[in-house]
Amino acid sequence: MNLIRDNDEKYYWFFLFILTLLLRSASFYTPVLDVDETQFAGFAHVLMDGGLPYVDSLDTKPLGIYLFYWFVFALFGRTNMVAVHVVTACISFATAYFLYLVFAQWERKREGRWAALLFVVFSTTFVPKYIATSINSVMVFFLVLSVYFMARSARSGVLLDSALSGLILGLALLFKYTAGIQCVLFFCFSGIWMLLSRVDRSRAQVLKTFIVHNAIFALAFVLPFVLHGVVLWHIGVWPDFVNWSLAGSGAYIAQGGSTIAFWQSLLIRFGGYVLATMFVWIYSVRGFQKSLLRHPLYLLLMCWFVLTLVPVCLGGRFYPHYFIPLLPSLCGLAAYGVNRVKVSKTVVVLLIVLPATLFWTLRLDYRTFLKHFPDDAIYEQQSVGERIKVMSQPGDTLFVWGFATGIYFSSGLKPASRFLWTDLLTGRTPGPYYARRNQDQEGTYANEGAWRVFWQDVEKSHPTFFVDTSPANIHDYRRFPISRYPALQAFIQKNYEKVDNVEGVGVYRARE
Repeated sequence: MNLIRDNDEKYYWFFLFILTLLLRSASFYTPVLDVDETQFAGFAHVLMDGGLPYVDSLDTKPLGIYLFYWFVFALFGRTNMVAVHVVTACISFATAYFLYLVFAQWERKREGRWAALLFVVFSTTFVPKYIATSINSVMVFFLVLSVYFMARSARSGVLLDSALSGLILGLALLFKYTAGIQCVLFFCFSGIWMLLSRVDRSRAQVLKTFIVHNAIFALAFVLPFVLHGVVLWHIGVWPDFVNWSLAGSGAYIAQGGSTIAFWQSLLIRFGGYVLATMFVWIYSVRGFQKSLLRHPLYLLLMCWFVLTLVPVCLGGRFYPHYFIPLLPSLCGLAAYGVNRVKVSKTVVVLLIVLPATLFWTLRLDYRTFLKHFPDDAIYEQQSVGERIKVMSQPGDTLFVWGFATGIYFSSGLKPASRFLWTDLLTGRTPGPYYARRNQDQEGTYANEGAWRVFWQDVEKSHPTFFVDTSPANIHDYRRFPISRYPALQAFIQKNYEKVDNVEGVGVYRARE
């Protein structure tokens, strides 16, 4: 099925860009779609104020997403989340375009245009917060760009393309460690391609070429992480990075494996995603033909899809943004189906337009949607933060007990501790509430070392405001009331007085 004539491409890309903006238009007037956004913004603010990563702010992630927020805020304003969303929309369009270029390497422009269109549409067809600026929504661009140079390397045999593929994948790793799975993709695909295209070369020549290209790819891949490590060592936070990020990421995955009912979560969360993007799943299957398995591009897409399933499933949490890296390869496979299966254009258009319109409509009025389908208590956190902002003075600091980083964001106050949320202190295991087996209720995963540095932070900063979100049960924190922690409760009773109650959240101010 021909989508557009090759000589009309410029009009097609203009249409696709406008479609990208239209489908993501709700994010241009909804500052916060996901609590993770306020988390990333909070870390970026700490860095912008001269704070040290993994010392003045803690997370298990590498620095990539925080530097991204920092960059956008530096250009467009300290709290300009609309700018963050506009940049994300542009990144989504660029991702679609480079996905098309992967196909163009093998003169498959028609399928490439379909793949780009499907990515633009189905990267929006899920729960409203799916289009938020998450780690994966930015990282996916680097993943696709790496595959583009991987394809160029296969076609051209130029070592620079292999180096660029590795270097860009190394940049993706600075957003999320799971990006490393694509190293296996390069290894497998380069080997398959060299065997298929050996022609008159001997096995020794093929093996030598394979080793050289993979060595160049590997060296380029580790370069960003090495440079990133040198910087962290130079500013004196490398041990903290190893403890909280590298070791912490492993603990995060392990906690999910031990506390989350994997198959239940797979059925409900992954199943829900498949329903929301059913078109690309159906057509990726319908387009399958045994003859295609001999085509390098199809093999690349198949390997890419299978390997990407691994990080999607790690830990069993299946958060909405986890599925984004799966889309490029899935849309690529579906593009073959749409192009090869005989079906009415009207039917195809309807199957694409209907889910896009449904999810676009759901996020038009996000506040109303959340009233019917409560999720992150985003607007409640905003109300608390704005109330504290009114009561505060310049130089005041804030500590929030719970997982409610939106309060920091809306208050504009500096955090008084490196713990922008307190899961490390309580042992709360993030994940779908219905799937947890509740081991975390007894504080099994509480971190004693975290408590030690928490008290160091408190003694040093003397928070002006202390906020207790447990009475409002934001992110299940009713299970972790302050009364369960005698030392903390005694500290609050001695040094603070309750001054307000907003949305069920207790607001305390330091005594004079």
